[in-house]
Amino acid sequence: MPRLSLGLGAQNIRKVGGGGAAPTTLPLSTPNLYFSGLTFGTNNPDFRYIQFKNPYNRQSDTSWYDLMQGNEGVFVFTGTSWILYAAGEVFNPDDGWLPASVQVAFIVNNGLSIPLAGWTNGGGSVSVTGTLVISTTP
Repeated sequence: MPRLSLGLGAQNIRKVGGGGAAPTTLPLSTPNLYFSGLTFGTNNPDFRYIQFKNPYNRQSDTSWYDLMQGNEGVFVFTGTSWILYAAGEVFNPDDGWLPASVQVAFIVNNGLSIPLAGWTNGGGSVSVTGTLVISTTP
């Protein structure tokens, strides 16, 4: 009995390329940033309601603010480090509870792009746990 062949030998097999590695940075031109993944706590009774008020909107290559909610949340490059501040409230003995920026994470960096990994939690007056997630969508 004759054999039918489609001519599909091993020489015709091609590998399909993968999607590549995930990015490790975002460009400085990124218009909106969303932050998540962190949990805030404090034993300091002078701080409360610490949270990200997303999105943070680009003001320049070195600063993003949560403009829609009052500028308490700030993401800024200081010349040697990126620092992330969440919105919160701080107690002032003269005025009561006031809106405040609370430092929640930082990374030493050259400022040429926004790093997505390697962040250190804290650096401010609150305890921070979790892994910072930075994205361009909610």
